[in-house]
Amino acid sequence: MEANNEVQMLDRKDFTWLVVIDDDVYVNVDNLKRVLSSFDAKKKKVYGTPGCGFCGQKIGAGFCGGGGYMLSQDSLTSMAAQKENFTKEFNSEPNQEWSDVRFGCVAMAHGLELSSLPGLYPWRVPSDSEVIYSTEVPLLTLHYADPEDEEHSCNIFRIELSTGRIRSCQPG
Repeated sequence: MEANNEVQMLDRKDFTWLVVIDDDVYVNVDNLKRVLSSFDAKKKKVYGTPGCGFCGQKIGAGFCGGGGYMLSQDSLTSMAAQKENFTKEFNSEPNQEWSDVRFGCVAMAHGLELSSLPGLYPWRVPSDSEVIYSTEVPLLTLHYADPEDEEHSCNIFRIELSTGRIRSCQPG
């Protein structure tokens, strides 16, 4: 399904960056826009958290899931211009069951560089973590956004408080 969505994006020309995330990820939109605007959208790169899965003979070659990945319209076009081939590649082994990992494998097969993007947090972040307040590495995404999870809800409150967005944290 993810491959089909990305192929549909090829018909659109009203974006510079495509951000692919799960439905349980908090995104600091302002920080993400600021960081992406500093990148050269003409470079054949995909940004995320590399180091998971298996691509051919290389272990730890795909993207790790959870924090999302970002690529420019130019990069998407260069790897998916032949829509049927892209969909077929994306839905092939290895790692077909993990779309983040598989996307990284396909991107590399098409000559794109997988680049680490600091500020993506694909794994659970403890409530006392310093990443919430970091000014050196702005928080971009935080996986496992669950409004029913008291600890995570309070993390979101702390993030929004530190960025000037006030929202109440109502611990159970």
